[in-house]
Order: sequence, then structure tokens, then C-alpha cells
Amino acid sequence: MEPIPVFPQFREIELKDKKLFDDYFKLMQPEISEFTFANLYIWRKILQIKISLLYENVCIQMVDYHGRRIFPPFVGGQLLKASIDSCLNLAKRDWEDVVFGLFPQDQLEIFKLYYPTAEITMDRDASDYVYKTSDLISLRGKKYDGKRNHIKRFKKEHAYTYNKLESKHLDGCHLLLEKWYHAHCDHWECSLSLKSETEACRDALANFKALELQGGVIVIDKEVVAFSLGERLNKNTAVVHFEKADPDYPGLPSVINNEYVINEWADVAYLNREEDLGETGLRAAKLSYNPAFLVDKYYINFGGGLK
Repeated sequence: MEPIPVFPQFREIELKDKKLFDDYFKLMQPEISEFTFANLYIWRKILQIKISLLYENVCIQMVDYHGRRIFPPFVGGQLLKASIDSCLNLAKRDWEDVVFGLFPQDQLEIFKLYYPTAEITMDRDASDYVYKTSDLISLRGKKYDGKRNHIKRFKKEHAYTYNKLESKHLDGCHLLLEKWYHAHCDHWECSLSLKSETEACRDALANFKALELQGGVIVIDKEVVAFSLGERLNKNTAVVHFEKADPDYPGLPSVINNEYVINEWADVAYLNREEDLGETGLRAAKLSYNPAFLVDKYYINFGGGLK
């Protein structure tokens, strides 16, 4: 069992690291959707996530969805200036641009104070959509008329059951995921982001028990036609990592969205449904559920080194 190496050495994140990350995140109470162990683990290959121990933190380096190598927020949040300086000294030797990325607004002050020449920009495409759980459950008001109508029509036309995700559902979930992928692949010409999301979702399903993910499925005639996977992000918020529905059933996305929140997350105040990565259709879908607020994320660019 290889321990996490001390900075500047890095290794890939592994399942055995879960307890350490969980303990840190319990103390940190993060708001960004990236900061759960499960999310880091299932994207580890795609985003080339590597970890190191730096002072009292876990230091992460990864390749973000822009294809840039970045340091995301430190897991632990201790001795931040010393940790930032260590990363700068390492990266400025061979990185084209030294970038810290995906930092929430409340972690920007140290950069503004000690590194005033660094360029700080907000990335709207990375902003997380956060909803009131009570809104997603009740769907009250004119703004949710369309969602309620979809659900009402679906219930009238289909006899279905909602079940908590169990191992017996996995084959059906994988079959649905492949159907969903090929349906969207034909429409979107198999974009890299679509392939990456499908690969991460396969990993999440295969390891849902070890990762302690909380899932739900919609079943019609013994066939899984929709599923959702998520987990608690902090004491007030859950995060939904994946939600897939059979494209042959109109209105089903509204049904799995509503059923999953009712059955799994009625005890939390908010639901984080992650970012849209700038995809127009996905942004429209997320906005249609009327988020309570967005969690914005920022990039701090030092260019070719410490200025």
C-alpha cells in the first residue's frame, strides 16, 4: 500500500485514499462540486489527477476541461501561502503557464493580497448550479408548469417504479448508459466531453458501493430506463454527478429528477447539479430548473512563472 508521496513527488489517486479525503472534506465543507473523493476518483484518468502531501494539505495537479494543467484548491487549506509558493517554484520551471484553477470566491483573498500581479478571471462555464431542494420536490409556481406537465403526462402513460440503486440494477444502468451515449453521440458527433462523461459514469457505476454514492433508478417492465447518482457535498448540500434517462421516453428526465430528490435528498437544503461546461443545451436545461444561486469558480494565472 503506497502512501501519498511528499511534495514534489506525485502519484495517481487511489480508492484507498478515500478516508483521508473524506476526513478533510468533512472539515472543509466544500461548495464546489469537484470536491468529493468520488468525483476526483472517477475523473482521475480523464483529468490526469495526481496527488501529493504538501505541508498539512493534499496538493492536486490535474488537466482541466480546457486542456490546461492546473493546481485546484488545496485539500486541507493550511499554510496556504507556503503551499502556493511551493507549487509556483515547481511549475514555473517547466509549465507554459502557471495556473491555479477552480477556486471559489472565498479563497481568492490570499492571491489578491500576496500576488497582486496575478490575473484572476471567473470561468462562467465552470459555475455550479445550486437549487433549493424544496423547489425541486414541490415544483410549485408558474415557472415549473412545464416540468409538472411532463411528470403528469408520464405518470398517465407509464407504470413505473422508483428504486434505490442496488447491485442488481447495474447491468441495466450500463445498458442504458450505452444507449444514452450512442443517441447523443449521433447528435453531437461524439464530442470529447461526451466520451469523457460516459467513461467517468461507467467508473462511478462500477464502484458505487466503494465510493458510497447514493443512487436511484426508474424501472419499467423490469428494465432500467433512468438513473441518478450523487452524494452529500457538505452538511447542507448534496451533489448530483450523473442523471441519465432513456431518450425513447419523453418527459422521463423530469421524472427521474423529481423522484431522485424526493426519495434521496429531502433532508438537505440544497442540491448542486454541477456545471454546464459552456454547452448551450445543457445550460438551458439547468437554467430551466431556476437555480437559487451559482457557485462561481476562478482561475489565477501567473503566466510563465512568479511575477
